[in-house]
Amino acid sequence: MTPAGTLDPTFGTAGLTQVTARAASAGADSLGTLPNNRLVLAYTATSATARAGKLVALDAGTGSLDPAFGSNGRVTTGLSVTDTLRQGTGRLLVSGQVLPADPQARPGRAIVQRRVVSAG
Repeated sequence: MTPAGTLDPTFGTAGLTQVTARAASAGADSLGTLPNNRLVLAYTATSATARAGKLVALDAGTGSLDPAFGSNGRVTTGLSVTDTLRQGTGRLLVSGQVLPADPQARPGRAIVQRRVVSAG
Protein backbone atom coordinates (compact mmCIF):
# COMPACT_ATOMS: atom_id res chain seq x y z
CA MET A 1 0.00 0.00 0.00
CA THR A 2 1.11 3.52 -0.64
CA PRO A 3 1.08 6.15 2.13
CA ALA A 4 -2.23 7.34 0.63
CA GLY A 5 -3.76 3.90 1.26
CA THR A 6 -3.93 2.76 -2.37
CA LEU A 7 -2.39 -0.35 -3.90
CA ASP A 8 1.28 0.09 -4.84
CA PRO A 9 1.42 -0.60 -8.60
CA THR A 10 5.13 -1.49 -8.40
CA PHE A 11 4.39 -4.53 -6.17
CA GLY A 12 3.36 -7.74 -7.95
CA THR A 13 0.75 -7.09 -10.63
CA ALA A 14 -1.07 -3.81 -10.12
CA GLY A 15 -0.28 -3.92 -6.39
CA LEU A 16 -1.28 -7.56 -5.78
CA THR A 17 0.62 -10.82 -5.65
CA GLN A 18 -0.77 -14.33 -5.49
CA VAL A 19 0.86 -17.40 -3.94
CA THR A 20 -0.44 -20.72 -5.25
CA ALA A 21 -1.06 -22.91 -2.21
CA ARG A 22 -1.26 -26.25 -4.08
CA ALA A 23 -4.18 -27.32 -1.88
CA ALA A 24 -7.98 -27.47 -1.88
CA SER A 25 -8.08 -24.53 0.53
CA ALA A 26 -5.61 -22.23 2.23
CA GLY A 27 -5.70 -19.32 4.61
CA ALA A 28 -3.08 -16.72 5.42
CA ASP A 29 -2.02 -16.79 9.07
CA SER A 30 0.76 -14.23 9.48
CA LEU A 31 3.01 -11.81 7.63
CA GLY A 32 6.49 -10.79 8.73
CA THR A 33 9.77 -9.39 7.44
CA LEU A 34 13.12 -10.96 6.61
CA PRO A 35 16.48 -9.33 5.88
CA ASN A 36 17.30 -8.04 2.39
CA ASN A 37 13.90 -6.50 1.61
CA ARG A 38 11.94 -9.77 1.84
CA LEU A 39 8.57 -10.69 3.35
CA VAL A 40 7.53 -14.00 4.86
CA LEU A 41 3.94 -15.18 4.59
CA ALA A 42 2.69 -18.03 6.78
CA TYR A 43 -0.37 -19.98 5.69
CA THR A 44 -2.15 -23.26 6.36
CA ALA A 45 -2.98 -25.44 3.35
CA THR A 46 -5.64 -28.17 3.57
CA SER A 47 -6.59 -30.90 1.12
CA ALA A 48 -8.95 -33.86 1.49
CA THR A 49 -6.18 -35.99 2.96
CA ALA A 50 -3.61 -33.68 4.52
CA ARG A 51 -3.01 -30.35 6.25
CA ALA A 52 0.29 -28.50 6.44
CA GLY A 53 1.68 -25.23 7.70
CA LYS A 54 3.78 -23.40 5.14
CA LEU A 55 6.05 -20.39 4.93
CA VAL A 56 6.85 -18.57 1.71
CA ALA A 57 9.37 -15.79 1.24
CA LEU A 58 8.59 -12.96 -1.14
CA ASP A 59 10.72 -10.18 -2.51
CA ALA A 60 9.17 -7.09 -0.92
CA GLY A 61 9.94 -5.00 -3.99
CA THR A 62 8.38 -7.23 -6.65
CA GLY A 63 6.13 -9.67 -4.75
CA SER A 64 7.73 -12.67 -6.45
CA LEU A 65 8.79 -15.86 -4.61
CA ASP A 66 12.37 -15.80 -3.33
CA PRO A 67 13.94 -19.03 -4.67
CA ALA A 68 16.82 -18.77 -2.15
CA PHE A 69 14.40 -19.40 0.75
CA GLY A 70 13.76 -23.07 1.53
CA SER A 71 12.81 -25.08 -1.54
CA ASN A 72 11.99 -22.62 -4.34
CA GLY A 73 10.71 -20.05 -1.84
CA ARG A 74 8.71 -22.45 0.38
CA VAL A 75 9.20 -24.16 3.76
CA THR A 76 6.83 -26.67 5.43
CA THR A 77 6.57 -25.99 9.17
CA GLY A 78 4.09 -28.52 10.59
CA LEU A 79 2.54 -25.58 12.45
CA SER A 80 -0.48 -23.40 12.04
CA VAL A 81 1.68 -20.29 12.39
CA THR A 82 0.07 -17.50 14.38
CA ASP A 83 3.00 -15.10 14.57
CA THR A 84 6.41 -14.40 13.08
CA LEU A 85 9.25 -12.34 14.52
CA ARG A 86 12.56 -11.50 12.90
CA GLN A 87 15.40 -11.55 15.40
CA GLY A 88 18.36 -9.19 15.16
CA THR A 89 20.46 -12.08 13.86
CA GLY A 90 18.23 -12.35 10.78
CA ARG A 91 16.66 -15.58 11.98
CA LEU A 92 12.93 -15.99 11.91
CA LEU A 93 11.02 -17.10 15.00
CA VAL A 94 7.60 -18.62 14.27
CA SER A 95 4.98 -19.67 16.79
CA GLY A 96 1.75 -21.57 16.45
CA GLN A 97 -0.10 -24.82 17.08
CA VAL A 98 1.07 -28.24 15.93
CA LEU A 99 -1.00 -29.43 12.97
CA PRO A 100 -2.08 -33.07 12.83
CA ALA A 101 -1.63 -34.63 9.38
CA ASP A 102 -5.32 -35.61 9.32
CA PRO A 103 -7.33 -32.56 8.16
CA GLN A 104 -10.33 -33.75 10.21
CA ALA A 105 -8.40 -33.73 13.52
CA ARG A 106 -8.19 -30.63 15.69
CA PRO A 107 -4.82 -28.84 15.98
CA GLY A 108 -2.71 -29.82 18.96
CA ARG A 109 -3.05 -27.91 22.18
CA ALA A 110 0.69 -27.33 22.47
CA ILE A 111 1.98 -23.90 21.53
CA VAL A 112 5.27 -24.28 19.72
CA GLN A 113 8.02 -21.90 18.73
CA ARG A 114 10.59 -22.69 16.04
CA ARG A 115 13.48 -20.72 14.69
CA VAL A 116 14.23 -20.66 10.97
CA VAL A 117 17.38 -19.23 9.39
CA SER A 118 16.68 -16.52 6.82
CA ALA A 119 17.52 -18.92 3.99
CA GLY A 120 14.66 -21.20 5.11
